Amino acid sequence: MILPVRRILACGLAASLLGLAWLYPQAAQPQKKPAPQPQESRPTFKVQSNLVLVDCTVRDRKGNLIRDLRKEDFTIYEDGVAQDIVTFSLESIPTSAETAPESAPPPEPAKTAAAPAPAAAPKPGIVNFSAPGAERKKEELKDRRLVVLFFDLASLTTEDLIRSVTTAEGFVTKKATPHDLIAIATYSSTLQLVQDLTNDREVLLDTLKHMNPTESGSAADEDLGDPDTSDDTFVPDDVQFNIFNTDRRLSALETVAKAYREFPERKSLIYFSSGMTTTGIENQSQIRSTVDVANQSNMSIYTVDSRGLQALPPGGGASRGGAGGRAMFTGDAMSRQMANLSSSQETLTTLAADTGGTAF
Repeated sequence: MILPVRRILACGLAASLLGLAWLYPQAAQPQKKPAPQPQESRPTFKVQSNLVLVDCTVRDRKGNLIRDLRKEDFTIYEDGVAQDIVTFSLESIPTSAETAPESAPPPEPAKTAAAPAPAAAPKPGIVNFSAPGAERKKEELKDRRLVVLFFDLASLTTEDLIRSVTTAEGFVTKKATPHDLIAIATYSSTLQLVQDLTNDREVLLDTLKHMNPTESGSAADEDLGDPDTSDDTFVPDDVQFNIFNTDRRLSALETVAKAYREFPERKSLIYFSSGMTTTGIENQSQIRSTVDVANQSNMSIYTVDSRGLQALPPGGGASRGGAGGRAMFTGDAMSRQMANLSSSQETLTTLAADTGGTAF
């Protein structure tokens, strides 16, 4: 059968158009880019270096201070390896007590009815960070000693607090110089910075004079009796309370150290207390935390046991009751009394030794 030529051409043209329509969408689609290959992650190694501040006092054979020293005159070793000295500065602080500078009284102004009372002018040479509008300027701390008097009212009895305040007043009056900036802090149930750093003796003595003995604590009760008790006897368990109380006192010391961390100068904290008893290993973490923060803040803790030398009579004394029962005659009460005293002084010794201070 022979088809007409027109029909054959029409069929061929239709087939060609269908082929082009099929190829056109494929050509119009953009070619997909190959996915980027993930780059290999390179490990990063970090090294931490701590800048350690080392205080050094150099004297000659006669005990006189040597002042003309340079960085090249010192060599510091750590584990037998010489370390680089990054910075070096010389501080010259007088050690003898001097009279604080006093300003001459200003002339009295003419009396007028409308003139307000002028504000008291600051004394020359006096630094007081607690004054209204005062700012903590690091320039004012050059060639100065920074001392914090810390009174632990939670442990100090009335007699111990009076003894501590008297000692602090003697230090401010006889030992402190105009180059010493002294702060006063207390802790009873909360931490309080009573007086910030200042070298104004009048302000310091007035602050110490207002230390109220009624805010002091009481001596810890000691169980010196027989350990064997009947089942009907109620024995309160104060272990958890003592752990919490000790942690709070250590945390107060840590807070004071953090408050003065911004100052790189060497700082000394004199801690007045009547001992600090820890219970097992429960308080060890807080002790380590307090010591670490004090060292990072360049602060040495000098602990003072305000109880002084104690006599422990077997039958008790005027301020401490004696034991009862068989423990009084077998020596167990005396042994526990000595153990409690040593335990209350161990923490003070640890705080002082680990921060470069001294226990008194």
